[in-house]
Amino acid sequence: LARYNMEQLFQRWDSDGDGHIDRRELGIGMSFFRHKCALPPIEYLKIMNDVDDNRDGVLDRREFSVFLSRFALRAGIELEELTQHLMECSPSAEERRAGGRISMNMIW
Repeated sequence: LARYNMEQLFQRWDSDGDGHIDRRELGIGMSFFRHKCALPPIEYLKIMNDVDDNRDGVLDRREFSVFLSRFALRAGIELEELTQHLMECSPSAEERRAGGRISMNMIW
């Protein structure tokens, strides 16, 4: 189930449909977990940088999967619980486009 949810999250968070999760998309997606997690947002970026193997500044599907696994470990939460919560709380890219934009100021 966690693997299925990771793929679904990737599709939801990839708002521009380019096949990668950039810093903005990651920040928006992770903002839906902030109230349940003591890790500061800067930790998201540190983990992103750690798992960005090819150093292109974005996460492909495999890197995103590693990101979620590592984030869950650092946050002290089961991966399944993390992905399930994010699936329940994260609007899809289509829902975000229909309902307006979320700015980075709302996240950080």
